[in-house]
Amino acid sequence: MSKLGERLNEIHGRLIQGSRTASLDLFREALDPVIGHLMRAVDGITEEDAHDCAMEAIVGHINQPDTFDHAKSSLWTFLCMIAQGDARDAVRKRLEHGRLMEKHGYNIELWGSHANKEYEQSEWKKGAEKIIRLQAISSSRTTVSGGFST
Repeated sequence: MSKLGERLNEIHGRLIQGSRTASLDLFREALDPVIGHLMRAVDGITEEDAHDCAMEAIVGHINQPDTFDHAKSSLWTFLCMIAQGDARDAVRKRLEHGRLMEKHGYNIELWGSHANKEYEQSEWKKGAEKIIRLQAISSSRTTVSGGFST
């Protein structure tokens, strides 16, 4: 096991025992290495998303340290797995948002330009987003024909 893995496991033990400084030590030891891991391991991740995912993994562990089982892996591996799953979801969400805006952004822009007041613009935007969501849902459904998905 690496020195980082050993230090993180030691901090985990202190966290379980109720140490007042263990959570701060965990942030100091794990945040930058987990961000670095995400930047290398997840294609398309932004630095901001990597930071957010690393923070969420660490905070999640601090809030529920009993979910980690040191017999199965090191805390380093556990934090990286949690953060990596969240990072992949963040990339997928950003790409999907970009795809929808590319496909329907012009319509949203036109619908919003008809409004004269800020309130009306927000209502137009809500309506446009609802239409886009409904279109995305209807286009993602599979059609069942003759017992086979198409």
